[in-house]
Amino acid sequence: MASDFQQAEEKDVHELVQFLAGANVSTEGVKSKFEYYLLARDAEGKMVAAVGIEPIKNIGLLRSFVFNPSFPYEKIPALLQQILLVAKKHELHSVYLATKQSSLQLFEALGFKKVEPLELPTVFYASEHGKKLIGMDDCQFLYRPL
Repeated sequence: MASDFQQAEEKDVHELVQFLAGANVSTEGVKSKFEYYLLARDAEGKMVAAVGIEPIKNIGLLRSFVFNPSFPYEKIPALLQQILLVAKKHELHSVYLATKQSSLQLFEALGFKKVEPLELPTVFYASEHGKKLIGMDDCQFLYRPL
């Protein structure tokens, strides 16, 4: 992995939970699936970005994508590329995500393709988070095979 990013370890869980909670993002599943999270830290070692994948059978749901203003925006694509490598390492076949219309271009540039909610795989509905996303307004779904 790029030296700027690190895969979360058990010792990072408490700080990761606090970081996500501070952004009003669900921390459900972080403690049991921390190895599916990628972190970025600044020069002082402070967490400045985190992204996670919720594994659902053989697919992943990108979630918990949080970064603070000090995280360089130009590193966002690299962070997303690295979390896809984490998903592949865990033998997931594809990654799905939900985003707002304003972020479509970023994800499409990384090889994600738009998918309609009715085209989502049935295992997507096994995720409580996935079910909540389906009911949200202005929610665009995308996927990328790995």
